[in-house]
Amino acid sequence: MNATAPSAPKAPAGDAKPNAGEWRVLLVDDEPTQRLITARLLKRAGFVVDTAQNGKEALDRINTSEYQLLVTDWEMPEMDGVALCKAVRSAKLDGYVYTILVTSRDAIEHLVAGLQAGADDYLTKPVLEPELLARLNTGKRIVTLERNLRTANEENRRLSITDPLTGAFNRRYLMEKLPHEIERSIRYPHPLALLMCDVDHFKKINDTNGHQTGDAVLQAVVAAIKQKVRGTDWVCALRRRRVRLSYCPRRAR
Repeated sequence: MNATAPSAPKAPAGDAKPNAGEWRVLLVDDEPTQRLITARLLKRAGFVVDTAQNGKEALDRINTSEYQLLVTDWEMPEMDGVALCKAVRSAKLDGYVYTILVTSRDAIEHLVAGLQAGADDYLTKPVLEPELLARLNTGKRIVTLERNLRTANEENRRLSITDPLTGAFNRRYLMEKLPHEIERSIRYPHPLALLMCDVDHFKKINDTNGHQTGDAVLQAVVAAIKQKVRGTDWVCALRRRRVRLSYCPRRAR
C-alpha cells in the first residue's frame, strides 16, 4: 500500500535553515542607503540579516528560505509592504513570520490597513534604533511561543497515533489512514496490499518468561519489520489479547 506516513516538515533550500539560537531577519526596503544602515544596526544587535529591495523579491526569499522576522517598508515598486504582508499570511510556511511594517504614513486608517493586511506591528518613520530593536525582541518572544506551541501540538499528535511500546503506528492511525488509502487506490486505480501477521505462541512467551520479555519480543519484531520496509510504507501494532502486526507496503508497481 502506498500509505503515506506523516511527512516531516519541508527543508528550506540550500543553507537557508537557521542554526539553533539564530534569529534571521528579512529586511525589505527599496532605498539602498536606508536598507544598508538598518541592516548594519540589526547585525550589530546579533541578528542574521538578508535584504530585498521590493515585496516580490522578498516573497521569493521567504518561500525558499526560513525567516522568523520580517521588517518591510510600505511603499515599494512591484509589490508594496501591505501586499507583501497579505502574501506572507497566505503562504504555507513551516513557521510563523513576525512582521513589522515601516512607513511614513501615520494616520489611524493606515495603521488599521497595515494590521488588517497581516502585519504584527507598525512603525512610523523616522524609526529609532532602540524602538526597532525592542519591537524585534517582542517578535522573538511571540515566535518562540508559537514554535513551542506548534512543537507541543506535533508531539501530542505523534503520541496519539503511536504505540508507546513499539514505536509503530497504533490502531487509531490504521483506522484513519486505511479508508483513505483504499479510496485513493480506487480513484487512480492502483493495486493495494495489506499484510496482517501474528506473533505465534506469544501468550506462552508471556506466561513462561514474563511480560518484560514479551515486550522485548514485540519491540524486536516491529524493529525487524521496519528495517525491511521503505520510508513511505508504514507499520501498525495492534495489541489486544493476541498481537497482530499490520504491515502496509507500497502499492505494487
